Amino acid sequence: MLSSRLLLLLLARRGISAVTNTAKYRSTIASYDSTMRCLTSVNKYEFLLKFYPRTLTTDLFQDSQLHDELQRLTNCASILQFIKRNKQFYDPATIVLSFSKLRHNMDNSYSLYNQKDFQNLCQLTCQKLTLLNDDEFISLSSSLAGFINKNRFITDKSVMRLFIDIHTNAAQRYPSFSNSQLSHMAWCLIQYSTIPKLNNKLYLNQLVAVVEKRVTSFNNPVHIANLMWALSKDQLNIDIFQQLQQQAINNINKFNPISISMVCYSLALFGDRSEQLLTAIENRMLAIINLLDPQSIANIAWAFAKLNWFNDEIFGFIQKRTLDNIGKRTLRPQSISNIIWAFASMNYDDQQLFTAGCLHFLHNHQHYNIDDLCQLIYSLGKMNFKLELPASKKFFPIVIQRLEDLMKRQNRYTPKFYKQVISATWSLIIMEQFPPRLISKILSDQFIEDATPYISQIEATQLYQIDLATILESGDSSIQCLSPVNKRKFVQAFCAVTTSLSSLEQNVVPAIHQFVGGDRYYRLQVATPFGYSIDIELLLDKDKNLMPINEILPAATSTGDNIEMKITNLITKVVTESMTHLDYERIAIEIDGPVHFAYKSNRYLGHTIMKTRHLSLLGWHVIRVPYYEWNKLNDLPEIDRYLKEKLFQQ
Repeated sequence: MLSSRLLLLLLARRGISAVTNTAKYRSTIASYDSTMRCLTSVNKYEFLLKFYPRTLTTDLFQDSQLHDELQRLTNCASILQFIKRNKQFYDPATIVLSFSKLRHNMDNSYSLYNQKDFQNLCQLTCQKLTLLNDDEFISLSSSLAGFINKNRFITDKSVMRLFIDIHTNAAQRYPSFSNSQLSHMAWCLIQYSTIPKLNNKLYLNQLVAVVEKRVTSFNNPVHIANLMWALSKDQLNIDIFQQLQQQAINNINKFNPISISMVCYSLALFGDRSEQLLTAIENRMLAIINLLDPQSIANIAWAFAKLNWFNDEIFGFIQKRTLDNIGKRTLRPQSISNIIWAFASMNYDDQQLFTAGCLHFLHNHQHYNIDDLCQLIYSLGKMNFKLELPASKKFFPIVIQRLEDLMKRQNRYTPKFYKQVISATWSLIIMEQFPPRLISKILSDQFIEDATPYISQIEATQLYQIDLATILESGDSSIQCLSPVNKRKFVQAFCAVTTSLSSLEQNVVPAIHQFVGGDRYYRLQVATPFGYSIDIELLLDKDKNLMPINEILPAATSTGDNIEMKITNLITKVVTESMTHLDYERIAIEIDGPVHFAYKSNRYLGHTIMKTRHLSLLGWHVIRVPYYEWNKLNDLPEIDRYLKEKLFQQ
């Protein structure tokens, strides 16, 4: 149906007196709108001919035909040709429809911004922007947001001018926008935030100021979710964000799966662990759990893991639905890697889910981007996952090849990229994979120099552990390791990680003290020269008798002193060779609380397994005291028997 706004513009074009006669204009528009709603397209021409001059009728019907023709076009090239032929007839409704058609038919590889016809359309739109009503303006803004999702790099001045004018015009319209239009515009502004040179935050703050005046009137779940998402993306106004949380709680029974997933995602981005809202979301999810779509499931799993919010029933459902969806091929690589990452982050050991994720990668590895792949590798390494034969023989070579290929394709390295690749390589090391090209690349001086401004202490310690593992475990002398300067820098970062005695350690240490006969025979929280700390260190002679460790080993031996020299010795294997010919055995007792294990499992996590391997290769005999064994001991005789078995019957 043609809009009354279109009729007005056509009347103006033909100079009809109704334009200047307000009463007559209103009467004309009212009769036009009410009648046109009742007619099929076949009868429109006859109706128009009866009531309006033939010249006006021809124009109205011609524009109707233009809309119909535009609707039928299905690719950007034909749409741009249509714009070129008919732009002189363009009214606001046709402009909005053109952008909508281009958005839905735009291919990632299609360089739309550089097309002259598109640039002309943008110029025309700037000229007619104020003629758009609010609904048309929101529709146009949504289409432009869709372009940004596919290509955010804008170089043409006319295209950039349109985005700037959209911002300016939107700010003038905010007070008249409905709640629905405000929430939708907030979503659009967040998409625009990726465009350089746009002062997007200013306009978003202006929108937030309007929302603040009527925040309690937002009762629609979609509007609440859109606004919370926008605020969380730019970390804006915690007060309004919390007021919207209360609106979400008040209207939680209206929320559908998509709105729930957006609110969860927003909470995770904002880092706001609102227990009242999360509890309400849990209850609502359990009520509509069978309606959750694959994408909502992935988003909710990711958000719950980010917020460290765990529900057995919900995660059990997510596991079952994910396995079903992987089998039906209804999940994208991003969703699969997000879900597996969520389970790994919660230390939830699900061998069946991890296996399904690995097999999906094997069959669809060409569709995994750098984010998906690095997230998958990190999750598997964290959980110390072992893929069974014969799949494991294919899996790691394909993983490593895909990772190296994706690194080569990166036009520029982002801060996120450096963190991802370091973390993924560290995870491969945990799983005893030592890809020489990849390790040499990330341990090179150039990569370290480029990455240093963006990496945290976490990545610094991972780089050191990659280097140490390569020396101790790989057996490949062709791999380029850290330079002495970088080695010293990263081991110092590793040594800087400090921990306090856990409640389990506070129970175990007094028992050890009594068992060995005083602090003459043990050291507590020992900092080794290789970065690792040891909970308790003992010495045993060849006959398994305790030796006074503080009298035999100088204090400097177990500290971080003279790091560079000790690591140099390590590279030449002097340290490891000499430690195997000593007259005593160094014992490292590691006291392991629940954080070292998978959830509801006795399975050690990856970082703990790697530490055990490295300490063993560095000359310590590692004895682990897990919490689930210690908590079963009821009295001193039982504790003595337990320690005697651990120490002397090894």
